[in-house]
Amino acid sequence: MVKPYIFCDMDGVVVNLLSGVKKTLKKNGITFNPKGVITYNFMGGDYGCDRQMVFQALGMTETFAEAPFYEFKDETLKKFKDKFTVSAYTLVADPEKARIRLGQIQKIGFRGEPQIGAMKFIPPVIGQLCTQTQTFLIEDNPATIKDWLDLTPITQALLVDHPYNQEVPAETPYGNRLKRVKNFQDAMEYLLKNFS
Repeated sequence: MVKPYIFCDMDGVVVNLLSGVKKTLKKNGITFNPKGVITYNFMGGDYGCDRQMVFQALGMTETFAEAPFYEFKDETLKKFKDKFTVSAYTLVADPEKARIRLGQIQKIGFRGEPQIGAMKFIPPVIGQLCTQTQTFLIEDNPATIKDWLDLTPITQALLVDHPYNQEVPAETPYGNRLKRVKNFQDAMEYLLKNFS
């Protein structure tokens, strides 16, 4: 029997990139408020500093190196990897950031690797995989979730809750194919309870 398949974003799901931004800016004496990020594209909110400083920090390799894992239980992660095939993905700007994220993907024992530059269109093999086994997406970007739900027969997408993705209404045209979860730990527990 084929194990259910999970596509798992890294930044904003497994890795706290905004914490990395905060640490990088703090080293330069700049205060950053991650909870003030209320839109995915940084077009609104009160960051505690100039928005351009946030963008500068997001472009720095140091920020990626400083970004820690979100808290999760090791025993839950082990069960999760036993019951599901998990493939991580993330988009980065250059090979050095890709090296850092690949190290994190390998550290937690997921498949996959970072993409450099523009995110590739969802390959046909994913659509084919979705017809052969239950497939799930764990993501923090509402636009990415919309693309996957519109373009693939994925079983369900889990939106990891953040202040910047609150514009997704409770009632969506996707019905039970979209579920909001508190964090990565909550996502793993939900999938283990309901689909393993």
